Amino acid sequence: MDRLDFSRLSVRSFYGSARSGLALDLGPGLTVVIGPNGQGKTTLARALHGALWPETVRAFRPSYDARFTVSGSDCGEAWDVAVEAGEARYARDGVAADRPALPDASYRNRYLLSLSDLVADDGQAFAEAVRRDAAGGVDLGAARAALGYRAAAPRAL
Repeated sequence: MDRLDFSRLSVRSFYGSARSGLALDLGPGLTVVIGPNGQGKTTLARALHGALWPETVRAFRPSYDARFTVSGSDCGEAWDVAVEAGEARYARDGVAADRPALPDASYRNRYLLSLSDLVADDGQAFAEAVRRDAAGGVDLGAARAALGYRAAAPRAL
């Protein structure tokens, strides 16, 4: 397998998640999901892993669908997976099929990066882009400097 790209993920339910009905359309390249606690970031990551390795999320009794493309040397194949309670049904190019050839589930943690992995010292430009996006696209440091903002000394209560 040369490359695998997810294009869609729709989560109906995932045990342990307060959120249901999550949907995510994905484009090519890197996708970073950010947001406050309890909004479904971990659920989405678990569902993506479960689309490839459903046995790893069986205990969560998930219900979700995903679409991904496996690109090989000749052409890409579109795959759909429907997971109910950890049991997966796959279809390749719209026709029911056995699970595609994927790396063993023991390698799955190689495909998940945490924010700390992404903003390590050697990734300062990426870290700054994440900080700016988390602040609504505003470079807070530049805005503080342009406005001459100085933090007030804390007041004793």
